[in-house]
Amino acid sequence: MPDAQPLRAHDPPRLGRYRLLGRLGSGAQGTVYLGEDADGGHVAVKLLRVQFDDDATARARFVREAEVAKQVARFCTAQFLDAEVAGDTPYLVSEYVPGEALNRAVARDGPLVGGALDRLAVSTASALTAIHRAGVVHRDLKPHNVLLGPDGPRVIDFGLSRVLDAASAVSSRAVGTPAYMAPEQVSGEDVGAAVDVFAWGATITFAATGRPPFGSDSIPAVMYRVLHHEPDLGGLDGELRELVGASLAKDPAARPTAAQLLLRLVGHEDAFDTTAAAAPPAPQPPPPPLEDGGGSDTLPPAPTETSPDTARDGSGGAQRRKWGRAVVAAVAAFAAAALAGAAGYMLLDRPPDAPAEAGGPQGEERVTVPGTATTSRPSSARPSPGRSTTTSPSRPSPSGGTRPGGGGETGRPPPSSDPPPKPVVLGSPDPDRYCGARDRNAVYRVGKWYCVPRNGDIGVDTPITMTTVCASQYAPDAEARLRGDAATPSDWDCYVLK
Repeated sequence: MPDAQPLRAHDPPRLGRYRLLGRLGSGAQGTVYLGEDADGGHVAVKLLRVQFDDDATARARFVREAEVAKQVARFCTAQFLDAEVAGDTPYLVSEYVPGEALNRAVARDGPLVGGALDRLAVSTASALTAIHRAGVVHRDLKPHNVLLGPDGPRVIDFGLSRVLDAASAVSSRAVGTPAYMAPEQVSGEDVGAAVDVFAWGATITFAATGRPPFGSDSIPAVMYRVLHHEPDLGGLDGELRELVGASLAKDPAARPTAAQLLLRLVGHEDAFDTTAAAAPPAPQPPPPPLEDGGGSDTLPPAPTETSPDTARDGSGGAQRRKWGRAVVAAVAAFAAAALAGAAGYMLLDRPPDAPAEAGGPQGEERVTVPGTATTSRPSSARPSPGRSTTTSPSRPSPSGGTRPGGGGETGRPPPSSDPPPKPVVLGSPDPDRYCGARDRNAVYRVGKWYCVPRNGDIGVDTPITMTTVCASQYAPDAEARLRGDAATPSDWDCYVLK
C-alpha cells in the first residue's frame, strides 16, 4: 500500500463509494485520505472543513463548480474525478499521484538545478495552461501543491478554490498562501489567471533557491514585501530568471500568460518580450483640441513615429531587443522626452479582401505611439495644419534672388494660394473586428494592443497599432490619433487629410 498513516478513531471508514485506507495529510482546508474506488484503484479523497447546513443552493453550486474542474486536461495535473457531499460535508476525489511534495523534497535534498529545475518549470507551466484553458483559476499554487510523481511534476488542488467559493456563504476562509500570493490577491481585489502566473514565479524561485522570493517569516511582513518590495531571485540566471522576474511583476497586466510562459520555455522567443514587460508605460499626453470643420469632426494630425519596419533586419523579422539597449533607450527617453521605442512590432497578415496597409511603397507604416510627447516623423509625412515650418534664409543667388525655398531676405517661405490639407475624422478604430477577422481576440495590456489566440489556445500574442486598424477599416492612408485612454477604442480617432 502507498505510504499513508493509519486512520484515526474519528476518521470515517468510507465516503460515498470510496473506501478509505489511510491518511495522506491534513491542513487548514481539510484532510486528505488514500481511498479505493469500486475497481480497486487508488484515489485521493479530500474531506473539506466546511458545512453546508442543509443549504441546497450551496450544494448545487458545489456540484456545478466541481463539474467545471473536471474539464481540466490530465497532463501535468492530478485529474479531478468526483465531488460529493457526505451529510453536510463536501469532499473531492482526484487521481492519486505517488510522489513527494516539492516543499518536502527541497527541504530534504536542497534546491533543484539544471534539467530538474527546467522540467519543473515546463511541467507546472503546462499544468497552468490546461487549468486556465478550462476556465479555472488555481489561486493557491505553491510547492505544497506540486507533487514530484514518477512520471514528472504534477499540480494538484486546482479545483479547490472553486468549490470553496461554492461554500462561501458558510465559510470565510481565504484561499491562498501569503508567500505565494499576488499583490492583487493580498489587497483583496478581484483576481484572475495572472495570480497563478505570479505564484508560478514564486514557486520556481523556491525550487531554485530554497526560499520564497518575499521571505517566509511573519505574515504581515511577507504581505508588505509582496506589495512594496522587489523579489529576491537568488542565484536564478539566464532566460528562466527573466521569465520568473516578469511573472512576479506587481501589475497583473505586465505578467505573461501561462501559455506564453510555456512557449518561451520551449524555445519560442517571440511569445513574450520580457524586456518590454519590464518597461513602465509612458505617460499619456494631453488630448489635442479638435477643430471645427463646418459641422464635421476634424483634428490636427498626430505626430507619428518612424515605421517599426525600419528597425527590422533585411529578412523582415523583428530583432529582439537586448537588455543593455533597452536600458539605454529608457534613459534616453526620460532625458530627452522625445522618442519612444517602436522596434519589434509584428504585424498580422491581412485577409485577402482587406486594403493594403498605410505607409511607404514597401508597406512602411506610420505609427502613432500613445504616451510620447514628441516623436519623429518620416521625411515624407505631411506637415500639421496650423503649424508654420520656419526655414533658415538661403544665400542670395548670383542673380540677386534667393534659392528656391529660401523665402527671400526675410527668411519666410513665399505665400501659397493652396489651402492647407484638412484632417477629417472617419470614426473610431475597432480592434475587435480587426483581430476577429484573423480568428483572434483583441486585448490591451501594458500600453499596447494585441491580437491574441482565442479560447486559451497556445500561440503568439501579436502587437498591433491603431494606425494599422484604421488603415484596414477605413482607407489605406488613414492614421490614428489618441484623445484620451489608450485602452478605450472610442478614445481613438481614425482620420485622413483632405
